[in-house]
Amino acid sequence: MSSPVSWLAVLGTAAVLSGCGTATPPEPAPAGSYIALKRDFADFAKWEPFPVKEQADGGNVHLAGARTVYLNERPPAGSTTWPVGTVVVKKMDDMSVDPATGEPPPLFAMVKRGAGFNLGGAVGWEWFGLALGTDGQPLIEWRGLGPPSTETYGASQATCNACHAGAGDDAVMSLRLADVAR
Repeated sequence: MSSPVSWLAVLGTAAVLSGCGTATPPEPAPAGSYIALKRDFADFAKWEPFPVKEQADGGNVHLAGARTVYLNERPPAGSTTWPVGTVVVKKMDDMSVDPATGEPPPLFAMVKRGAGFNLGGAVGWEWFGLALGTDGQPLIEWRGLGPPSTETYGASQATCNACHAGAGDDAVMSLRLADVAR
């Protein structure tokens, strides 16, 4: 009969070997944070919609025309900030193909990542540029503290943080926190 120690060694070796040839699992998110992945935007059009009336766009594709904001989950009643894990997707209502570029208008998203992310801007928020895939589901084109240098909001050249960091309602400009908290 083998000793318990030798069986533990065999089990430990088997566990190590069983991991060979597989991808390293991603690092866990820091405590109090939420890291959004492609799946977190799936079926956003089935979330609760909030229509936003047309505004003067000032050359900013992000503000041009009527649009709908989709919210993954309403915050609890009495909230003074959006909870970590809040996902907001903004879709231009006219998602037809742009005749000049052949591309549909962009989708934008913001995710309350938390854990001290974006301390120099809209604290806790991460920005996303999305595009619809051939299956109609969104794909992440870019993410982070703002768009890549190749991305602009039309003539304005503004960044996400330039507008959202100073906005009330915890940086969400299209939805009033007090109106949607339940």
